[in-house]
Amino acid sequence: MHDENSETMRWLVGIDARSLSGGAVTFGRWLSGGRFNTVYGVHVVEWVPALQESLDQARPAEVRQRASEALEPLAGDDHFVELGAMLSTAAEDGLCDAVEAKHAHALVIGRRAPQDGGGMVRLGRVARRILRRLPVPVVVVPPDLERVGAGPVVLGVDLTDSCGDAAMVAARIAASMGRSLVLVHAVHPPDRGPYLPADVWNLSITGLHDRSEAGFTSWADRHAVGSTERLTVEGSPVRVLADVAEERDACLLVTGSRGLGGVERLFLSSLGSELAGITPRPVAVVRPHELS
Repeated sequence: MHDENSETMRWLVGIDARSLSGGAVTFGRWLSGGRFNTVYGVHVVEWVPALQESLDQARPAEVRQRASEALEPLAGDDHFVELGAMLSTAAEDGLCDAVEAKHAHALVIGRRAPQDGGGMVRLGRVARRILRRLPVPVVVVPPDLERVGAGPVVLGVDLTDSCGDAAMVAARIAASMGRSLVLVHAVHPPDRGPYLPADVWNLSITGLHDRSEAGFTSWADRHAVGSTERLTVEGSPVRVLADVAEERDACLLVTGSRGLGGVERLFLSSLGSELAGITPRPVAVVRPHELS
């Protein structure tokens, strides 16, 4: 067990009775080897008394017993400081309650999304709702993750201050796990169109890259990660980050959250949600402090 001190980072891993949390458990075990990391596990059983009791289902005490039995395969696993089960009317509510009860700094959950990158992004109901709430930084892990990458923590940077807290979290995880931190900024130029001459277009793209590099340097210095490796890559942010993560065998991708509201989500995509849906690697989404 890790000793608690001011540097301790408490992680809560959501454990599903099905196979969906297999990757989350693998990631939690990896985290337990980090400096000052403490890892807890919780299994939430959705319990709606008006429904279950009307159907003459098991009473709460019996359901808690079954939930505890679901954790038995991990009972002897010393990667977890503590394992617990709880009832809640909604799984996401139970996870948020457990985060508060354990004073967790971050939450790890599994997802349903396919790994082939095709079709619609499908994270599953609980993962989608947790990413909307972001009670703490949330790591979404593929269900069948068996090995955490041997490479760096990769942080996606859009040069706004909304990524500042994500930089702090990414740097803290990288230091704890003895990994390097790579900052990645995607430059996504607009389409050229049919009327702009190639030489004018190329000159404008060169200027865009130059401005991005200058802004990237300024952002990194402002957020105390100026000495970190920085990559500026042309392309859409989701594809760029996914590709860099694969090339570097990243252990984790980290992004900030813009805190999109319900109406905004109808028109704007969430980078973290998209990444979590297409990449076979863990993705952490961090809410800016000013949006908390």
